[in-house]
Amino acid sequence: MWSLPNIKSMNDRAVSEHRKRRGRAPGLRGKECEYCNEKARIRLPYHDPFGDAKTREIPKGHLFLCEEHHDRGTWMENYFDCDDCGRLHVLNYTWELYRAQDDDGNTLCLPCAFKRYIADPDHWITEVPKEIGLDELREIPHVVGVETVFWKEDLTFVGNAEFDSMSGRQISGKPIVEIVERALGQAPKCIILLDAGWQFAVSFGCYVPREEKEVAA
Repeated sequence: MWSLPNIKSMNDRAVSEHRKRRGRAPGLRGKECEYCNEKARIRLPYHDPFGDAKTREIPKGHLFLCEEHHDRGTWMENYFDCDDCGRLHVLNYTWELYRAQDDDGNTLCLPCAFKRYIADPDHWITEVPKEIGLDELREIPHVVGVETVFWKEDLTFVGNAEFDSMSGRQISGKPIVEIVERALGQAPKCIILLDAGWQFAVSFGCYVPREEKEVAA
């Protein structure tokens, strides 16, 4: 329904490039600043939330800057530092941002924000609620991105519902309560995550712990 660049293909190409150059970072020789024709003096490795645990350890690319543009900080409009893992990350490729903030104002990449969120027992559901309204859904932070797979290390997807981001009207999927009921039939607890943010819509997905669903199956 929603037109997006093929993020999976983009990530697959990046992974292939990483394997070719694993163990060696590109040098500065012959590199120009991203913002002018001056010789690059600074190389900053950056990451994104795509790929498995191993590929996310490897920079997805390098930002080349002259000293002047590095000091200006203009490039920081498109990148951010995660206060948990300490790495520089791409802000976004599409309308969806790959940055989250905690209650203390710390800036986090999606994988780090995800780990924090699922570690809090208060975010898990153990009984089927009578209803889950938009007020409850609005409190759920965006910690999973479209085409990301890092969540598969901890969770199994059960189902999702999409909503118009302007009106709040549900536009696809089963009612959230029905999805939660199905999830609790498979595992003792489940969790709802805002798992996609498009230009005009958002998705809330329901997940169960990976190992608990496998045991139940």
